[in-house]
Amino acid sequence: RDYTRIKSMEWGVGDHHMMDLVVLHKDKLIRPWLTRFDDMGSRYITGWWIDAIPHALTILRALDMSLTNCGAFQNLLIDNGKDFTCRWLSGNEWKIRRQGNITKEIETLVEGVFHECGFNLHFCNPYRGQSKPIERAFRTDIELFEKRIETYVGSNTVTRPEEAKLYWSKIGKRDKKKVFLTL
Repeated sequence: RDYTRIKSMEWGVGDHHMMDLVVLHKDKLIRPWLTRFDDMGSRYITGWWIDAIPHALTILRALDMSLTNCGAFQNLLIDNGKDFTCRWLSGNEWKIRRQGNITKEIETLVEGVFHECGFNLHFCNPYRGQSKPIERAFRTDIELFEKRIETYVGSNTVTRPEEAKLYWSKIGKRDKKKVFLTL
């Protein structure tokens, strides 16, 4: 993609990201999920929502912030996950595109929140993170924000700090760490 050719609010992209930090939620330690919409032209974060689990309601909350702050995108690139492709949000479009035969009669059945907002809906390539530019933005979030939070636990064993295990249990002679950051 040549991002210099994309105008502001011409293309939007939305996805979920499991954050690499631990917070306290209802007396349990969890890794929260960030649902976010970005403008591909300006790379501006137009809407976001943080919650315990990702679902259609978190998408709607992030979308509401995006529409309130910036207006509607002309085109929207979204994930193929069940929450983004649910009938409530995407209507029948995801199912129709997977079947391949789109006729005028079938096209009239396509409904959903994304269409009501006036988006031209596009689905990314399944299992290919490079098809969504928001994935790179999530990596920037990790480097510039999440790693600086005291409860950072990393996304895998390579990036996990040594003391990350202390959030869940006592190890050796070191006491369990208390988490004060809440959802």
